[in-house]
Amino acid sequence: SSFRKKWVVAVFPESNDFSVIPTNWLVDQEKLAEGAIKFCRWPLNRVTSNELKAAIDPEPSWETYRVKVMAVVKHMITTNLKKKHIASISKRHFKRILKNEKEKCVIQVEKQKMTENVNIGNTIIADTPIFNSSHGIFDNTSEMVGNNLLTLSKDSSDISENSNTNLLDKLRHWVLEYKISHNSTNSLLNIMRSEGLKVPKDVRTLMITPKTHEICNMTNGTYIHLGFENMLIPVLELYHNNVGISDNNLKIGINIDGLPLVKSSKSQIWPILVSILNFKELHTNVFPIGIFHGYQKPQSVEEFFNPFVSDILKVLKDGLYVCGKLLHVEISNIVCDAPAKSFLLNVKSHNAYFGCTSCVEEGTYLQNRVSFLGTESKLRTDESFRKQFDDDYHKGDSPLLNLPINITEVVCLDYMHNVCLGVTKRLIELWVRGKKDVRLADEKKKQINNELIKLRTYMPSEFARLPRSIDDIEYFKATELR
Repeated sequence: SSFRKKWVVAVFPESNDFSVIPTNWLVDQEKLAEGAIKFCRWPLNRVTSNELKAAIDPEPSWETYRVKVMAVVKHMITTNLKKKHIASISKRHFKRILKNEKEKCVIQVEKQKMTENVNIGNTIIADTPIFNSSHGIFDNTSEMVGNNLLTLSKDSSDISENSNTNLLDKLRHWVLEYKISHNSTNSLLNIMRSEGLKVPKDVRTLMITPKTHEICNMTNGTYIHLGFENMLIPVLELYHNNVGISDNNLKIGINIDGLPLVKSSKSQIWPILVSILNFKELHTNVFPIGIFHGYQKPQSVEEFFNPFVSDILKVLKDGLYVCGKLLHVEISNIVCDAPAKSFLLNVKSHNAYFGCTSCVEEGTYLQNRVSFLGTESKLRTDESFRKQFDDDYHKGDSPLLNLPINITEVVCLDYMHNVCLGVTKRLIELWVRGKKDVRLADEKKKQINNELIKLRTYMPSEFARLPRSIDDIEYFKATELR
């Protein structure tokens, strides 16, 4: 005679221990899906593998415990016929049994590599308790068990935690790389939770988003300071094994610029951005340290930039500790466009008579614009800037005076703003829409546009943007002008 039995692999949340449990020990035997929360009856004394295999009905004295179903083991037919001992069967028969059981019992729980710790059907249990807690302890003796009974090692919980951490890291990387919306991410998390995976309910928990932010009110807007250490240290710790740090020096670049949020409003933000220059793996990453929001640019440069100056001064003095290693921080350059540079330096605008940031040349008003015709004027120095020798140039004190840098060298004339977006763009504008004596003929302009369009098919992937008509010059980016 024969009869059918069924087991589940479950975990006791209170002790985080795994066990094989007969389904008749469960209070509710319906909907035994992976991840289901059930209650089971468990003996007060020690539980052996033979008792699990026999699956006797629970007694009234057994206690009830909460368990989470991890996997459902298929039905197993147990017969009263005498079975051969594993040592007495042939090698060929043993291989056949092992192959069949491997094909039937491939169980994958929460993306864990649990198959490394599983012994399937007609194999010997290792000298490790299947379940060891205050509920009961299995015998450590090697015993023969029926088909589809699983042996889980003590390290299953550690493997589960590591696998879950790797899964969460991959999800965070996926959300950031492809700019997934919060609604889409929450929908995916709900699906994963329904399949029994240990993932957060909300994307804000997944991304470890702070619950509160310290937003400061300023004269004409609001400002949030994210912090230099808060933004850089987690990334450096993540890449510290892959990034070579020469001389333990961290060279950073700082950028400040204003950009509109929408076209239908004057709403704009002024972020303070930092990039790491001497790490190949991170030189394309940009980290926001502080962000100002308003409907016009910040009214006071001291109010806007002083929180960042206080933060960076501490970092320049103490350095950054990354995985027990001290990194010295050095400001390599500060890059801004002309309006942002004059605002940050607290000097006259770039189109003023004494607006040149490199020399003391006085401008000349010529053809409706201020031009600097001289080429041999005295250059500005860090000392002359700090002592404000040129009263016609300075409007007041700059927050940069508090930083231990050479201001005239660090606040540099950058290639992108001066050459690409400056001279090159101005020349093309003159050729396309300038006066008749310098403007290209329509036939020549059409020929140039056709040749540029033909090149689109042959552009390699290294080019960020494809060539387009020079009639769209006002929309050209620096990479196109380069």
